Amino acid sequence: MARVKVQRRDRDRLSPDRRTRLEQLPGWVWHVQDALCDQAFALLAAYSEREGNALVPQDHVEAGYKLGQWVGVQRRDRERMDPARRARLDALPGWAWDKHDAKWGEAYQALRTYVEREGHARVPQSHVDGEQLRGWALSTVNR
Repeated sequence: MARVKVQRRDRDRLSPDRRTRLEQLPGWVWHVQDALCDQAFALLAAYSEREGNALVPQDHVEAGYKLGQWVGVQRRDRERMDPARRARLDALPGWAWDKHDAKWGEAYQALRTYVEREGHARVPQSHVDGEQLRGWALSTVNR
C-alpha cells in the first residue's frame, strides 16, 4: 500500500509509460481525497434530489458512506475550504451552511402556509404540518 502512495507522490517523476499504465487501471486516481470528495458530493446530490434538501442528519449513512458526518465536516471547514468546493456546495439545491437556520426557515414557511390556509397562527397542539408547528412556534420565543 505504501508503494501506491509513493507512485502518487512521485507522479511528476514517473516515466510516461508508467504513468500511462497506472492511469489505465480501473479506479486509478492521482488525488485520492479529490476522488473521495467527488463520491461524497454525488451521494449528497442524490440525497438532496430525493429529500428536497441537503439537511442530512449527522448519523445518516448513504450507500454505506457516512454522509451525515461528511456534510458536518464540510460545514465546519467552510472557511478553510477550497473556493471551488464551496461554490459547488453553494450551487447544490437545498444546501445550507447552517442547518439550524435552514430548519427554522422550513418551519417558518410551514407556519406561513398554515396561517394562509387557516387565517391565524394559533396552531392547535395536535396539529402537524411537516413540523410540529405549535411546539416550534413556542420554542422560537426563547431563542
